[in-house]
Amino acid sequence: AYGYSAEFGRSTGGIMNAVTKSGTNDWHGSAFFFNRHKNMSRKDALNRKALDSQNQFGGSLGGPLRRDKTFLFGAAEAQKISNPRNVIFRLLDTSSSFSGPTAFNTPAYNFYRGLQTGFKTTNDAWTVLGRWDEQWSSKHRTGVRYHYSTNTGKNAAASGGNLNPETSEALGNSGTEGDNQHSISGQWTGIFSPRVVNEFRAQYSLERRPRLANALQTGISNSIGVMGTRSFLPTTEKDYRIQISNGLSWNIATHSIKFGGDYNHTFADQFFKFNQYGIFGMTVPSACQNLTATSPGSAAWLLNVLSPGQDPAFPNGNACVDAQHRFEYSGTSTSRYDINIGNGLASMAMDTLSFFVQDSWRITPRLTLNYGFRWEGYWNPSPEVTNTVLYNIVKSTPFPLLSGNTTDPAVIPDNLKQPMPRIGLAWDPWGNGKTVFRANAGIYYAQTPLLLFAGPINNFRTPAGDLTVRLPFAFSGVCPALPPGSPAIGTFQSATNWCQTLYGQFLLANGAAGPALDLDALALGSLPTLTLTQLTNIGTALGLTVDPNRGAAPITWSSNYESPRSWQWNIAWEQEIARGLSIGADYAYINTVHLQRNRDFNLPTPVVCTGVGTPVAACTAADLAKRPCFAVSAGLSPCGSSTLTQLRPTVVANPTSALNSVQLRESTSHAFYRSLTMRATFRRPKYQVQAFYTLSKNLSDDDNERDAGGQSAVNSYNLRDEYGLSRLDAKHLFVLNSVVQFPWDFQVSGLAKLRSGRPLDPVTGSDSNGDTISNDRPFLSPGVPFARNSFRDRPFYNVDMRVSKRIKMPKEGVFFNITVDFFNLFDIDNVAFGSFLKRYGVGVNSAGALVAPNSTFMQLYSPSSCLTATNPKGNKGCYDTSNIPGLPFQMQ
Repeated sequence: AYGYSAEFGRSTGGIMNAVTKSGTNDWHGSAFFFNRHKNMSRKDALNRKALDSQNQFGGSLGGPLRRDKTFLFGAAEAQKISNPRNVIFRLLDTSSSFSGPTAFNTPAYNFYRGLQTGFKTTNDAWTVLGRWDEQWSSKHRTGVRYHYSTNTGKNAAASGGNLNPETSEALGNSGTEGDNQHSISGQWTGIFSPRVVNEFRAQYSLERRPRLANALQTGISNSIGVMGTRSFLPTTEKDYRIQISNGLSWNIATHSIKFGGDYNHTFADQFFKFNQYGIFGMTVPSACQNLTATSPGSAAWLLNVLSPGQDPAFPNGNACVDAQHRFEYSGTSTSRYDINIGNGLASMAMDTLSFFVQDSWRITPRLTLNYGFRWEGYWNPSPEVTNTVLYNIVKSTPFPLLSGNTTDPAVIPDNLKQPMPRIGLAWDPWGNGKTVFRANAGIYYAQTPLLLFAGPINNFRTPAGDLTVRLPFAFSGVCPALPPGSPAIGTFQSATNWCQTLYGQFLLANGAAGPALDLDALALGSLPTLTLTQLTNIGTALGLTVDPNRGAAPITWSSNYESPRSWQWNIAWEQEIARGLSIGADYAYINTVHLQRNRDFNLPTPVVCTGVGTPVAACTAADLAKRPCFAVSAGLSPCGSSTLTQLRPTVVANPTSALNSVQLRESTSHAFYRSLTMRATFRRPKYQVQAFYTLSKNLSDDDNERDAGGQSAVNSYNLRDEYGLSRLDAKHLFVLNSVVQFPWDFQVSGLAKLRSGRPLDPVTGSDSNGDTISNDRPFLSPGVPFARNSFRDRPFYNVDMRVSKRIKMPKEGVFFNITVDFFNLFDIDNVAFGSFLKRYGVGVNSAGALVAPNSTFMQLYSPSSCLTATNPKGNKGCYDTSNIPGLPFQMQ
């Protein structure tokens, strides 16, 4: 995986070459069928069924049309997979955050319980491949390959990760994943002389990816679960790629020289936008998360917000007060509504060009030196900036994060200065073929995924492509008259500030003439999807400048963006110490810079209130936790006991504007990986064993992988605190594989993998610093946050095994294989902590006192989850049901 030659590029990591079969001078065929039945699978550690059925089948045929001249090969394969899933809202079963429904919030409670159901998720696919090879002469050979595949996954909409048997996302929040691909490639190999060989390759591929939604309705997203249309559905995407490459090899004495290049053109066209039908979001204040005498706990607090009227148990004056109406909270820190105003369309193209030259110089029979040079250039897509109002607001704003400088949304730079020298050697010090030292070093650049350009190229045009607006709009003036159909003014939390709340602004959606859009009067499953006209009505009623960009959250690109670049080197040693037995060690060093990250630049400089009026006049009290505070959202203050509220830089520079976040895609992230791998291999005619142990450390300050949106940093102004263990870090990894031949054509093979736990990042569980992002970490002491990924999740252990028997058939060359595969042979639970159990709490409160972690933080077991006669849905291990189990034992 390390140190590949200059011929290959566009990646800072390793490469993988795949070779397809071709026909030969004899006809050969194969067929296979694998079945994994639900009765051959155990339940997982939480006593849930993990498999319904899985079938894979296919075959191949290849041979000559003209002996020694024309060869054909074809293959086809299909799979049908069905897995059970259940919608369960575990927060409603968590004793630390919920004591059960009350008469007040029972309708909201029943609404969620009514969404709990079981369903099937599928992954059905089939693929065909055909290949034609022609030997024109002893010096010229061509090959053409065609590949087609199609896939349908019902109830399988996902944005990465595994589909677990249990989900807190309602069935309507899922959808159907569709995909079909065509690709055709050709290759010509020409031998001009015994020393000169040329290889030319060309490829065209086309992919269509429709992704359909199960339901088209306004969503609700909170820590109980998610219902309504998935935020990014429905969507369609089509892309194609053209690739042409050529390489000429020239052998001169002890040199093997190769030079060439390749050209890639990639085009993508999509309909994609977040929040198409609108999503109501809620964040539970940190003081209201756990069930106490003064707090209802997370679940009850959320149910109260969703219920019309005020919970009599939490009236005004209570720290966890329930407002008089649904979503009647000012600011966006507790209740918000996101809706997209774009048309979802985006088309983009990218061109890449590369050239390389390399030489393998066999200096002596014992020493070979490989060295080369590669250059790559990336011509990136260009944005459309026809929305001059939005463009000028962002372009004219001096952002504090840019040291008072501005950024230009019209500029996405090309990446052309990308030289990549590489060198490596192999040395047999004693010339006996039993010892070898290898070393290599080089610079590697990676191509930026085209997906990341979608937002920046269409957010600043008219109409926008994928541009989200957030309510409530920031407003501090005098509220207008209530439109007809509104509740009496005396029922509001505040008779003067009602229009600052989400509930109040929805009342204004149909204009001054009404009728009022009363969220209290609507069923939770029938909440409205606001139109651009209704958003404009709200702004007009509040006396705000008529601005279709009000509340928008555009995404733009850094004008100095550079492609990811890694400097890496490794050294390796391998030694044969006995016949068939060899050992070795490998040290790898990979330092990668210019990795992509998303950062909200539309944030003011954070402050720590040290007293009344200090350091800014808006401070009304000291925050002894010393947490840097942005406070861009009015309402329940996240910043200790202060009611500080700050303006975003775009509002300071353009007082009539009211943008939300302005996310900048930049290349400021860094990763650093080091590893030592020790290996041993033992081979005999009838058995083989390989063992690997890796000790590694993986550091980074951002682990996103082509993230289309969202900031991971806690404090945009302090990225230094983000540098720590990567979430991919695995300090210890042991892998063992073996193959053993037994009499009567039996064969047993096995694979064992033992890995230490991944890092775990503690969070407070709420927006503790007021930047509208709920990713904040707890504090160890006043002003000192926990390090990123400062805890460890649980380790992973797995053993797989295959037993096979070959049966020879009467016809020569024909045989039949029977295989039995065992996955997770020892049925190890492999339970990892769920996201709810990673909530530590604030760590230090506004009085500067240490606060014990939440009782559920990293809670593995829960007595209420035990399998008993009275709790048949419990589990034998008594694991807390908010955890995530691994796949159980399965047989195929």
